[in-house]
Amino acid sequence: MRCLFKLLPGSKFQRPSEPQVQALAAIRATDKSGIVVLPCGAGKTAVFIQTAVEAGNRVLFLNYEKQGVIQVANAIREHTNIKDAHLCEYSSEVKKDPNHLLCYMTTTYNMFSNTSNRSNETNKVRKFVFSTAWDLVVLDECHHAWAETYRPLVQELLKTSKRVLGFTGTLCRSETVTVADASTLVRREAHAREFSFIGEVLYSRSCVELEAAGLIARVRRMKIGVTLTDHFKVALTMSGGSSKLYLQALNPQKLNTVWMLVQMHKALGHLGMIFCDHLLPAKTLKLVLGARWEVLSGGNAHGTEGTHTAQVNAAIVKRFNDGELDGLIATPVGESALDVFNPAFRYAIVIDAHGGQAPASQKLGRLSRTPRVIPDPGESPEDHAKRVRSKQKVASYYEIVTNDTEEEKAASARNVQFQDDGYDCIDQNYDSLVAQLSGLEETHAPYSDPVAQLTLLVECLSYQDLGIVEGEGNIRAAEVLEPHRALTKTLKTKRDGAKHSLFRQRKQQQLVRARALLPERKAEATEAKREVLEAAVMPEAAACVLRALQLDPELLARAKLVIPPPPVEEAEVLSD
Repeated sequence: MRCLFKLLPGSKFQRPSEPQVQALAAIRATDKSGIVVLPCGAGKTAVFIQTAVEAGNRVLFLNYEKQGVIQVANAIREHTNIKDAHLCEYSSEVKKDPNHLLCYMTTTYNMFSNTSNRSNETNKVRKFVFSTAWDLVVLDECHHAWAETYRPLVQELLKTSKRVLGFTGTLCRSETVTVADASTLVRREAHAREFSFIGEVLYSRSCVELEAAGLIARVRRMKIGVTLTDHFKVALTMSGGSSKLYLQALNPQKLNTVWMLVQMHKALGHLGMIFCDHLLPAKTLKLVLGARWEVLSGGNAHGTEGTHTAQVNAAIVKRFNDGELDGLIATPVGESALDVFNPAFRYAIVIDAHGGQAPASQKLGRLSRTPRVIPDPGESPEDHAKRVRSKQKVASYYEIVTNDTEEEKAASARNVQFQDDGYDCIDQNYDSLVAQLSGLEETHAPYSDPVAQLTLLVECLSYQDLGIVEGEGNIRAAEVLEPHRALTKTLKTKRDGAKHSLFRQRKQQQLVRARALLPERKAEATEAKREVLEAAVMPEAAACVLRALQLDPELLARAKLVIPPPPVEEAEVLSD
């Protein structure tokens, strides 16, 4: 078989690094399916695209996120001679028909893992995916392939394809594994057995090895313990569900710590990323840090405004790489498949995370890319290695953990994987950090003021009810838009039903004028929705906590908060 596709002559992929050379050699040494383990920042994309063009003319790339679909497609365009006629991006946001003769297809695991809620067109493409004898299937972030929803897809592709290769920086399942108390070697062997349905590990390098050689960034880990304010502590004991998570993630000491770390790194000229699991922390941090920080999200990123698609996220990442932003606030969509290469990106902060080991390594791995140092003509290997280490990026990774909460247990579980990767940790507490950050007074932090703390507390307690209020706001917005929609519908009907051209022309002119008013009507609808949100009564769950706190009336007045009276039953109990 003749391979029609190849790397472009000027591509940087033509100059592989030492671990990339070794990984490619291990792949070429056998035609079996298997797994390549290369830490984040070591260049897995270059390895699997080089492997793809050597494998043949039909290659399927499976990604975990839609963001990965875009990034792999862009890398193929940039570094190979493959034209768009033979490149198929396929996700819930972008659907392009595959070329049935020559096809490089990049999609997600989820897109074809089941047939539920799929359009007829997508089901047709699904049949193509399963019926094609792929020359190679690339499983990017293959630690996700173990999942119950994705494993049958991978197993079917193993039957129909010539070869399947998995690539990951963390060969472990996303959840905490049962061998957490075993040695690093035993854990790695256990993980390899779990993924043996793909094949054996063909090549593996550890973070500590590549960091020592200067091939990935040298990352320093620090865990900072913070405590709840008295009000947040009481609220935590009285709350349940998502409110408990918000209270732990957004206690004032934690947000003040983030603010101080950001200010310190900004003074040093550093760019950063902040990771959180939920949208409320993302929204809050965006307000605190300002316009030069943007949110990466898979959904509604601002509480009640805006939805982020993979294309929108890609545009935000480009702005970050171009130096137009100071930082990114990432929900789980930013844990993997995020091509961040700005050399000023030097720190990451985790404020809200579960105990999953693979996502922990993925977050830290965003920092791992370091400047590539090409050997000079005649330079000895020893001198080149020394120059590589001298240019190595040094970065900082912070986890801010609320003491005496579930966050401590989750942090301990994540630490298992960090130990396997060779990353030690410095333990720090809030008071000692404040003492060290000279020039950054705690009183200047955004949540040092009692009014700001109280407002934040109410938002944490109210956020899980926001969906109900937002629904009411959407109804009101639709009511405001309805007369305009009815008018345009009537004008269109009259235009189409007019028997004389003069009447049709008049109705068309009226329709054009009416449609021109749509932006104005939409603005009115948005304002009507905002009024509903602002007029919403405080949810009873929040009011109950605030009544229990017996707050100073002056503080409530300064915070512009009105606590609703208790329900009749509660009032009777209080009077007794």
